[in-house]
Amino acid sequence: NVEKYENEWHADVYGSGLIDGVEVANGIRFYPYMVRRCVDNKLTMFGNTDTHGLISHKYSTIGTFRTMTIVLAKECTEKAIKQALHEGRTIAYHNNKLIGKEEYLAELFKASVSVEHMCDNKKETMVVVTNKSSFPYQLKFGKRTAVVEGMGAVLLALPKGAGEVEFTVLNLICGNGKRPKVAMSFERKPINKYLQENP
Repeated sequence: NVEKYENEWHADVYGSGLIDGVEVANGIRFYPYMVRRCVDNKLTMFGNTDTHGLISHKYSTIGTFRTMTIVLAKECTEKAIKQALHEGRTIAYHNNKLIGKEEYLAELFKASVSVEHMCDNKKETMVVVTNKSSFPYQLKFGKRTAVVEGMGAVLLALPKGAGEVEFTVLNLICGNGKRPKVAMSFERKPINKYLQENP
């Protein structure tokens, strides 16, 4: 069982600082146990393709975009990218999953998604969730689920009077099988104010 394979050699190598990072996804394969290993040993996570042919042809046949590493650099320079890699500020993208440290996944989600109050009916508060990124997000809120596609929006019904919604983002993976929970508040608009702003 590869997942349980660990020995003194691994502990020595990680402890000595000889390895800065490892891949958690390669091509069409995802290694959940490596996510936990990266978290435990503070290693940078990578998503690689290992492709020796035409990437566009290979991935178009399986209906997903290619595996990649998203680097959370402070600026687009070689120095900033190198610093981000050494500090572990990466997210692996694989088969519509985003894999990384919980704080980076949550911040990416909050930077990508906004929630806006639309109106209240007799039983529910209606909000629009807008996704400004190219990544789809699979949302669970309460007992309900929804998908907001990349560059898309979805109308959600919440309990009446709500001013906040907590999402469990099912396609964000942050180690030990965890999915981050992200609470997002929104300003409630009186219905007449909304109609005035959106005639």
